[in-house]
Amino acid sequence: MMKKGFVSFILCTVFLLALLVSAENFSKAVPDNSYQKFQSLHIGQIAIKQAFYSSLSQTVSLALKTAPKDKASQSAATAAYLQALDFEGKLQEHGYSILFWCSSTSEATLQQASLRMSQTKSPQIPQGAFALSNPVCTGSFEVNVLERKIHISEVGFSLYSDSFGIGYSTAFPQAHEVEF
Repeated sequence: MMKKGFVSFILCTVFLLALLVSAENFSKAVPDNSYQKFQSLHIGQIAIKQAFYSSLSQTVSLALKTAPKDKASQSAATAAYLQALDFEGKLQEHGYSILFWCSSTSEATLQQASLRMSQTKSPQIPQGAFALSNPVCTGSFEVNVLERKIHISEVGFSLYSDSFGIGYSTAFPQAHEVEF
């Protein structure tokens, strides 16, 4: 009878010791805040898109005030393109690791670019895309003067966050038109 009590005591002690050790290890564990990182980047992505739309709208409105009537649409589209280049440059001046690009992309090419960013620690243009400064991209902005809308065609950006060690590529929605 004494042996059973002693064995039970030893088992209970070992069990309690294991519980204490696991609780201590659990309390030392660093919480995984990957979700917060991606959430923060997603909010940043939305903010960049909204600021981009706003800057295009203001620029096109100003360009139309000074453009000749017969070349209003072309002048406004050129102004939108130049504003997109300027917008990218201003973000880079403020410390963003960002590249704007143009081309048709798929979810797979966007994911591949994001993966390359985590390896190179810098923004990467999706495979098959061109830097926005490439003359191929000049036709990515169309302005409908009568409807007062800017259509952005196959444009996106790649952003790498040094603080989070995460990069992602995103395209502006094809069906979205910016009003001015």
